[in-house]
Amino acid sequence: MGKKIIERWRNDPVWKLRWERIALWIFSENEIIDIAEDMEYTPNGYLDLRGFPFNAFIAVQEYTNFQRDELLQNSAGSIANKKFEKIDFSYADLSGRLIDKCKFYDCIFENTMMRDIAETKNIFVNCVFRKGTYGGSLGMGESSYRNVQFQSVKMQRTQMWWPDFEDCLFQNCNLKGTDFGGAHFKNVKFIGKIEGVWFRGKMPDRYKENCKRRPEIDERWDQVFPMEADFSEATLSDLTISDLCDLSEVILPSDGSCYLIPDLDAVRADINIRFKKEEKKLLKRLLEYYLAKRENQNMEILCLNDVYREIREDFAPDEQQESYDLCKEVCNDLLNKNILTLGT
Repeated sequence: MGKKIIERWRNDPVWKLRWERIALWIFSENEIIDIAEDMEYTPNGYLDLRGFPFNAFIAVQEYTNFQRDELLQNSAGSIANKKFEKIDFSYADLSGRLIDKCKFYDCIFENTMMRDIAETKNIFVNCVFRKGTYGGSLGMGESSYRNVQFQSVKMQRTQMWWPDFEDCLFQNCNLKGTDFGGAHFKNVKFIGKIEGVWFRGKMPDRYKENCKRRPEIDERWDQVFPMEADFSEATLSDLTISDLCDLSEVILPSDGSCYLIPDLDAVRADINIRFKKEEKKLLKRLLEYYLAKRENQNMEILCLNDVYREIREDFAPDEQQESYDLCKEVCNDLLNKNILTLGT
């Protein structure tokens, strides 16, 4: 079905005319789409923009019957100040676009291609992203995602700045290499594998130089709120936590594979005392890698899956059982001292 609804915009004269009119609206100053009465709707009542081809590198001549100078001149332009309500963007391609100050209400993005976009100051409410790709640079200037579901979406290596996520779900998404920047989380649930992800409390001050022309975001630099994230049905691995990230409201995986460290200095000091008495390889690795101090950060999540994997793969066979036992002993001791916790 995907191929058919994509090609209709190029091959069907009626849909070509619709493509042209939508494109002209996007590059106009009108916020509300003014051709809805000439469009078709999906069986569940959504305006049908499925398969809409509008990436930044599109060959305009393939989708219009006329030589429209304004389309040719603006073909790589931004999508700005538009309101999209109850629209199905499934199989559409918006890759490479700057999407600025738009509002998306009750929209569907299934198998949608939105690779390498620049997403700034947008509002998404009651939307669903399912499969497809959504990534690039997100949340510059504060964007809002409320009651948005991301299901099996490819979001790897995405750089986020200041998006606000409220009542959102990330389920079985590929987030590897993604930096959530200064994102705020309120009642957000993660399900599935969360690997190689960076969570920051705020963006580092060194990035201010890149944003000096955006004075409207000055207040956001120092706003840090507790990260209200539920990882109870997630598997965590190789996380980076930094820049005053407040983990006090985080719900850890229910399988007991992770510990919350409220005071990293206290944990490191305790293990250092133990290490001076017995220079074990595991203790050294804990201090140098798993419990390493990062920029402006004194809270951490210890993922036992990472530690056990290293023991299994990199420790000599005759060291492995002893190292497993030592890891459990250290964790139990820190729990008893109340400097390691199981989270909320």
